[in-house]
Amino acid sequence: MAGTIMLLASLTVAVYLDLRYEWLPNWLSVPLALAGLGIGANTNGLLGLRDHVLGMVLLLGIYGAIYMFRACRGGDVKLCAAIGAWIGFANVGAFLLSWVPLNALVVVGIAWWKNGFSARAMWREQRESVLGAVAWAQAIAMGGEVNPGATISRKGAHSHPGAVAIALAVVSVMIWSM
Repeated sequence: MAGTIMLLASLTVAVYLDLRYEWLPNWLSVPLALAGLGIGANTNGLLGLRDHVLGMVLLLGIYGAIYMFRACRGGDVKLCAAIGAWIGFANVGAFLLSWVPLNALVVVGIAWWKNGFSARAMWREQRESVLGAVAWAQAIAMGGEVNPGATISRKGAHSHPGAVAIALAVVSVMIWSM
C-alpha cells in the first residue's frame, strides 16, 4: 500500500512538472526506478528482481526507439524505464495497450487546445512531425547523414506532455491487475 501511494504521488509530481515546465527531472525518475526494483526484489527475491529489471529494460528500449524519432522527450524515456521497474515484465504488455490509445487522446486533446480546436491547424502540425520522422528514418535506412533539427518539426514532435498518458496508463494497469 505504501508503495502504491509513493508511485501515485511520484506520478502526480511528474504530471505537474511536465504540464507546467515540460520537464521530468532525474531526481524523480531515478529513485522511482530504484524503489521499483527494490519492491520487485522484496516481493519475489531474485526472480522478482529479474522480472522488474526486464520490465525496465524493455520499456527503456521501446521509449528509446520512440525518442530517436523525436516523438517524445528524454524525461519520458527515463520515467517509462522507472515505470517498467515498478510494473515488471509481466505487465508491460498491459501498459502499452493502455498507453497507445491514451497517448493518442492526449496528443489530439493538447493539439486541439493549443490550436483553438482547429482541425486544419492540428493536422498541419502533426503532418509536419510525421513527415519529418519518415524523412529521417529513410535517410538513416539509406545510409545517409541526417540533421534531425532540419528534417523534423519540433513543434509537432515535442508539443505534448508524455507524463499524462504514462500516468493514466499506469493507473489503468493498476486497475487491470486488481
